[in-house]
Amino acid sequence: MATSLDTYELALPLGQIRGVKRRTIYDDEYYSFERLPFAKPPIGELRFKAPQPAGGWQGVLDCTNYAAKPVQKSFLNGQPEGSEDCLYLNVYAKRLNSEKPLPVIVYIYGGSFSVGEATRELYSPDYFMAKDVVLVTLNYRVDCLGFLSLNDPSVEIPGNAGLKDQVLALKWVKQYVEHFNGDTNNITVCGESAGGCSTHYMMCTEQTRGLFHKAIPMSGTVLNYWANTPPADFAYRLAKLYGYNGENVDKQVLAHLRSLEAYQLVNHNLLTEEDRRLGLICAFGATVESYVGPDCVVPGPQLEMVRSAWSNDLPVMLGGTSFEGLFIYPELKANTKATDHLFDDPVRVVPHDVSVQNTQEENLKYSERMIRAYFGNEKPSSALLFNFLDYYSYKIFWHGIYRSLLARLKYARAPTYFYRFDFDSPDFNFYRKLFCGDDITKGVAHADDLPYLFFNLQAWKLDKSSAEYKTIQRMVGMWTAFATSSNPNCEEIAPINWKPSKAGKPQEVLNISHDVSIIDLPEFEKLKLWNSLYKEEELYIVQILPTHQISLSNLNCYSLSAVRLWSEGSFSNMSEQLFFDFRSNSMTADYSETSPVVKTTHGRIRGILLQSLYDEPFYAFDGVPYAAPPVGALRFKAPYDIRPWYGIRDCSQPQDKCLQVSSYTKQVEGSEDCLYLNISVKTLHSEKPLPIMVYLHGGGYKGGDPSRRAWGPDYFMQQQVIFVSIGHRLGPFGFLSFADPSLEVPGNAGLKDIVLGLQWIKANASNFNGDPHNITLFGHSSGAGTAHLLMQSPRTELLFNKAILMAGFMTETNRLPNMEYRLAKHLGYEGENNDVDVYNFIKQADPKLVASAEFWTPEERAQGLLLAFTPCVEPYNTPSAVLLAEPIELQRSAWSNNIPLILGTTSSEGLYVHKWLKDNPAMLNNFRKYPEQLLPRTLQKRCDVGQKRELGKSLLQYFLAGQELSLESVDRLVDLYSYSMLHSQQRVVHARGAYGRAPTYLYRFDFDSPDFNFYRVRFHGPEMRGVGHVDELGYIFVIPATFKLDATRPEYATILRMVAMFTEFALKSDPNAPLTQSLVDWKPIARFGQRHCLNISHELQLIAQPEPQKLKFFDQLLDTYELALPLGQIRGVKRLTIYDDDYYSFERLPFAKPPIGELRFKAPQPAGGWQGVLDCTNYAAKPVQKGLLTGKIEGSEDCLYLNVYAKRLNSEKPLPVIVYIYGGAFSVGEATRELYSPDYFMAKDVVLVTLNYRVDCLGFLSLNDPSVEIPGNAGLKDQVLALKWVKQYIEHFNGDTNNITVCGESAGGCSTHYMMCTEQTRGLFHKAIPMSGTVLNYWANTPPADFAYRLAKLYGYNGENVDKQVLDHLRSLEAHKLVNHSLLTAEDRRNGLIYAFGPTVESYVGPDCVVPGSQLEMARSAWSNDLPVMLGGTSFEGLFMYPGLKANTKAMDNLLDDPVRVVPHDVRVQHTQEENLKYSERMIRAYFGNEKPSSALLFNFLDFYSYKIFWHGIYRSLLARLKYARAPTYFYRFDFDSPDFNFYRKKYCGEDITKGVAHADDLPYLFFNLQAWKLDKSSAEYKTIQRMVGMWTAFATSSNPNCEEIAPINWKPSKAGKPQEVLNISHDVSIIDLPEFEKLKVWDSLYKQEELY
Repeated sequence: MATSLDTYELALPLGQIRGVKRRTIYDDEYYSFERLPFAKPPIGELRFKAPQPAGGWQGVLDCTNYAAKPVQKSFLNGQPEGSEDCLYLNVYAKRLNSEKPLPVIVYIYGGSFSVGEATRELYSPDYFMAKDVVLVTLNYRVDCLGFLSLNDPSVEIPGNAGLKDQVLALKWVKQYVEHFNGDTNNITVCGESAGGCSTHYMMCTEQTRGLFHKAIPMSGTVLNYWANTPPADFAYRLAKLYGYNGENVDKQVLAHLRSLEAYQLVNHNLLTEEDRRLGLICAFGATVESYVGPDCVVPGPQLEMVRSAWSNDLPVMLGGTSFEGLFIYPELKANTKATDHLFDDPVRVVPHDVSVQNTQEENLKYSERMIRAYFGNEKPSSALLFNFLDYYSYKIFWHGIYRSLLARLKYARAPTYFYRFDFDSPDFNFYRKLFCGDDITKGVAHADDLPYLFFNLQAWKLDKSSAEYKTIQRMVGMWTAFATSSNPNCEEIAPINWKPSKAGKPQEVLNISHDVSIIDLPEFEKLKLWNSLYKEEELYIVQILPTHQISLSNLNCYSLSAVRLWSEGSFSNMSEQLFFDFRSNSMTADYSETSPVVKTTHGRIRGILLQSLYDEPFYAFDGVPYAAPPVGALRFKAPYDIRPWYGIRDCSQPQDKCLQVSSYTKQVEGSEDCLYLNISVKTLHSEKPLPIMVYLHGGGYKGGDPSRRAWGPDYFMQQQVIFVSIGHRLGPFGFLSFADPSLEVPGNAGLKDIVLGLQWIKANASNFNGDPHNITLFGHSSGAGTAHLLMQSPRTELLFNKAILMAGFMTETNRLPNMEYRLAKHLGYEGENNDVDVYNFIKQADPKLVASAEFWTPEERAQGLLLAFTPCVEPYNTPSAVLLAEPIELQRSAWSNNIPLILGTTSSEGLYVHKWLKDNPAMLNNFRKYPEQLLPRTLQKRCDVGQKRELGKSLLQYFLAGQELSLESVDRLVDLYSYSMLHSQQRVVHARGAYGRAPTYLYRFDFDSPDFNFYRVRFHGPEMRGVGHVDELGYIFVIPATFKLDATRPEYATILRMVAMFTEFALKSDPNAPLTQSLVDWKPIARFGQRHCLNISHELQLIAQPEPQKLKFFDQLLDTYELALPLGQIRGVKRLTIYDDDYYSFERLPFAKPPIGELRFKAPQPAGGWQGVLDCTNYAAKPVQKGLLTGKIEGSEDCLYLNVYAKRLNSEKPLPVIVYIYGGAFSVGEATRELYSPDYFMAKDVVLVTLNYRVDCLGFLSLNDPSVEIPGNAGLKDQVLALKWVKQYIEHFNGDTNNITVCGESAGGCSTHYMMCTEQTRGLFHKAIPMSGTVLNYWANTPPADFAYRLAKLYGYNGENVDKQVLDHLRSLEAHKLVNHSLLTAEDRRNGLIYAFGPTVESYVGPDCVVPGSQLEMARSAWSNDLPVMLGGTSFEGLFMYPGLKANTKAMDNLLDDPVRVVPHDVRVQHTQEENLKYSERMIRAYFGNEKPSSALLFNFLDFYSYKIFWHGIYRSLLARLKYARAPTYFYRFDFDSPDFNFYRKKYCGEDITKGVAHADDLPYLFFNLQAWKLDKSSAEYKTIQRMVGMWTAFATSSNPNCEEIAPINWKPSKAGKPQEVLNISHDVSIIDLPEFEKLKVWDSLYKQEELY
């Protein structure tokens, strides 16, 4: 069904998907569904392994844009890019309904198994969509992530995961393509270069039998020599490269590699010089697998696979281009030495698989034969460059293709159509142009057939009469005819009749040129020569040889490296792959060269020798292009890499700045063609490479000039550094953003320009004598804000190594809405706010009008709104996305937390408002009426109108400090604006303190000059003093107003100091330069305590940060959120979880009066309302208690508060509510974020409530005298009152009062069950989850005893056991004394008591009675028998007893002295001693077998306690539910064992016991706590969190715990006939029979049935 104009939804068995209807370049419509997952993300344990099928999904899957490319090392800039989560495919369908389903073509990209991507940038379906077909493109893993191979079968990584990705994708296509109108019985696989080789592998492996029906390998097959990577220790080398120090043991190597970041894994150069000499091309590629597993793709030699391939029964098209070897032209031209010295080693022209079989003498004969064939009687030399190119056509491609043809003719039983692509276009053969520029203008290079099958970014709409257009029609016609009917003949090539090849005439080929004709293959005679080198029986055999036998020529190493890249349609300098150095070194050390030439990745450039203001020489390379001009179709879009150029480009002068309105002339200046770098180099040769400093100019994202016209690097050129500035798009050209993915303008094009610029700098650093591993990014004002944003973006990792933020910080983007629509309307647009129409209108507008558009209203100007187009959070993901979340969310886990940082401001940043307010005094009245205009933009965006007004008032009052707002108090407003900037800085400082792991240096620029603080002088005149915004830049740059200083002036000294500190930081990450270190020791800021900054004035001083109280005032304003309850106003806070989900937190909400004085020990009384705003920004103290492990007394008697955490405060429907009750043996516990932080739940749409209740005697003292009103269970009554509060008020937090779930663990699980059973809570909640505790656990009932009397006597009471007197005494004591006791006797402990004060059957039934009778009777008749319930425990609950048993081995050794104690107390008291002895024998046999119980059998005792303390009570409660409940009960067993995340096992057992899932070990997977950390999302622990929270929230939402996180498991309610069936939550989730079942039956056997449940 169509849901809107452009999107289209489709139902698959896996779930609903949303695609988009697109138009091709020739206006054919088609349906596009991209980023369809065919495999689980290959991360965590799945990294390097064969892919696992993807599951289904809930909701509608967004398939409107393609996925990121696989992680790979770009051949353009040498930087890692892409995503490990890459296994997606794209489906393009001409029509979704037709009389017959459409033939399907599946295309596999090339890239030498090292790079590649299934994107429309390279493989757009436009041409195919003129035909009735379905086209599929797919991603597969490359490099080591796709082709790592290990020998140990137990690790399940034999190699070829990338090929297995292709297999799984084909299975997906076979299974689901019918839903896209594809014919599952007519599928063609096609690929080029490594994709052609992949296609051939798919034809040969048994894994794909029956998955497709024909194939087209293009320019690559399994018989090309590069199709097999011989076995070697590359995995071990890769691990050692990144810190592994162990032996070459597969499991250990694998564990290390899995611990690394994916970007590290592909950033390698593992081949040794010997490897290269022996001819290895790449470390990771297709290989014969190390053993044959169930998913094996390549079980043996490739030719054997070819001979017996199931596809020998399938029709095939096969061929290549007519001059494949042209792709190596640039490097052969650059390295004439290699060609001139071929005779020094002539054997290298002989194929390797031939040379290893023959003697040196025979090989010399073969080499003579080869050289004569390619060079005749001429001596091979660089003068015969075309002869070398011809040789490589055969060497790398044609002979492998031809061998595959011969194999088909020998073994295949179906037709093989042989073609040769020979169409030569002057401008549409993009790959020849890429390789050869204008040097070679004819010839059909490797991959030159692809532009005639796929539209790409370099292509354009052709005249339909052109030969190029006709060739597209022919190519697509043949390919689709073959896909349709297995016969490529079609009307586009009529009247030619292309017949299958025949064994008797293999040279007959279809030649696709300006005309199409059948000819004899021009390459045939030389191919016969290649064949003649082989014995007939070896001609098609590909030898699998150990590394030490490989000796491919070094030139060929380079050749295939180029194949990787050129099959991707891009080019870079791959000289490192060669045994010689291609770089032209024009570097000079003595400045004798006035016009230096440097070779870059894209071509050569000429710079200029300059002198600085102080006569220092340096080299400048200005106007260096790093991206294609962003004009025409590229306007507003992410930048594209620039094409290489030939010849030498003049880079001696800066280019235009980006299009903008000048702040001086108010005229439009600059150019859209502005993506250039300006590079200043102190020297092109030095002993060590120079640090690089990359500067981003300010200008409010709408103005600025990156060149030395504005920011002369003269001062930096006194130091040994390289200075680079980046031109990037501004205003709407750089920051237009549309939500519609089809437009491909998500925003932040200007940021993406900078990213591409940084990639260029990184790739070319060494060419300018720079250190690519020592790059400092710095900027000022909005340039610093940009640098700050890039520090948070995952896209920039490794692109720079430190940063300097000068007076600009961006913690939130604060982008204003509807700017694009308003711009369009300002320009004359009259339509609706529709992305497509608005975009098309702006795109056609005059760019100068776009640049100069001003559409602010007077009211908006009065509010200070000046910036319409700024960075934003991008509305959807793209491969080039920079910001997919707010920086404040990203900063917690940002990669830049590990890099050093300098940040600072001037001492009076707000000085700029002084003149503005003096010139516009009406603004003062505006501030009186609308004080919210003074708030930081973050608060204006976050708060409602009333809140903003109040916060603005308080801010104004604070800074006015009692003065009236007038012209006389303007200085106070200057101060306010200064501290607003300083607080932005302070937030960064806070974040670095919290998350940073590298030094942070803070400065304050306070140098006041009468004539050298140029911006203050410019805006305020010479009479004003102070150091304003931008004034510091005059001390690091030569700007238009700069003049040469006398060396004695303090301004000159300040310049030297500033530049020395910044460049020293760039060099060593420490700003203490030799020039300044004797003056001051600039220390990094402290993580805690007082913070210091470097005050840069006439002297350098490290001072305490000035006026911290003003910054604290801003802190109070920033993160709070107010909410109105019927009880009063509350102030909460918006928080971020550890995984960067934001939520609203309201803590310390009083639900009861403080239980002190006369209320001590009593049932709680409801809290009343309050005046003013109640501070709910932090949690309350825990109840008074004695720490179980520490023995420390802590907490407060004033403790009856609860916390509410809401994912959102507004939604279409209120959110389900989960109320959690802590455990702690009714003796300890706390509702704090230290133990029960809501982080994991806040990824879901829920409201979570945690609550305090009184513990120990304060919560469970019980007296018999009704007059004192303390029958017991005050702690449970606290819980009841909290639930009543939740029921009454939770709707104000967006909670659903009709969907409340109560949940708790251990004593909290028991409490939950009590809440289910007591009539006090009827109707207060709707489902429950008791975890590891119920009312049928024996410890859930404390029998009546004189514990109150004992406690009183402990603290000095000498009277009788009279309740009133005892109570008076206890009320006279301090609360901390009351919980400091040990009242149990040995007999109490023998009878099973764990504590003196806990739940009890109340001594009389009062109005608030919770436990009126026996727990068993309550469970039977509970009102909650009509509520759904989840119930369960952990798999080794008893581990929590380990400390006690370890400390008391005597009790274990002497068990047989008193064996009856193993019998449950409630059984014991019902039977004789003789009966109990029989029961004890039964129990001891069950747990110890024939062994004598002793401390040597510690684990047997721990197992016994699992059942005694927890599992039997849980199981009895299950049986009771199955008998009496009328609603479902879901039974679970938590069994996930982690070596370091099962905190409770570690707490109980330390390192003594390192396995087992202890009591409470499920809690770390529901709640974040102080011991936890941010997990890798591929980890098993993270997955378990997702599963646990998924089930708990699904149950809370719908009463059914089944969710996508445990799919495809269907967890069904327990049944009376099979109570042992349980959901086991381990590394996997499964339905099993309860392992504890047999022993539980032993426990059951001790009871009469009516006593059991």
